Amino acid sequence: MKKKLVIDADHLLYNVIPVQNAEGESIDSKGDLKKYKKRFKEEIERIQDDIALEFIKLKKKPIIIMSDKTNFRYDLYPQYKQNRKNLKKPQVFYDLQKWARKKFIVVSNCEADDVCGWYAFNHTEEVIVATTDKDVIFGTPGLHFDAFYSRRQLYEQGEYEAHRFTLMQTLAG
Repeated sequence: MKKKLVIDADHLLYNVIPVQNAEGESIDSKGDLKKYKKRFKEEIERIQDDIALEFIKLKKKPIIIMSDKTNFRYDLYPQYKQNRKNLKKPQVFYDLQKWARKKFIVVSNCEADDVCGWYAFNHTEEVIVATTDKDVIFGTPGLHFDAFYSRRQLYEQGEYEAHRFTLMQTLAG
């Protein structure tokens, strides 16, 4: 049976546009948006190809989800992700993000990884979630593809293990 692929597109942005080099300096500050759109689409195809190598058949069109500009977590905790403010993102990163938000699914006031996890957990069809987010990969039961460029592997997370992971993350803070 063919499975539905759900892709967390936020992580694709970081895969196709290097945000900083080893010295913490911004890379490709101007960038060619056309080039990065092409890379973004190629990354989606690469994910599909990598999953196909595992002899898994996918439905033709994946669901691709981007985070909204706003996020409910900032209302709950204003310091959310403050440790990431020093990351230098080139302008082309924001241009590509804007393009992707127009092209793909955006759920109001939510992050893409949360929506992907919700979709996988609540949908009746068989789903594979492609993300690099460990909370989705290990905290949501089902089949997941770790889309981080150096890992690129499938995980099957059982319901017990997913609940245990989520509880351990909660205890750890």
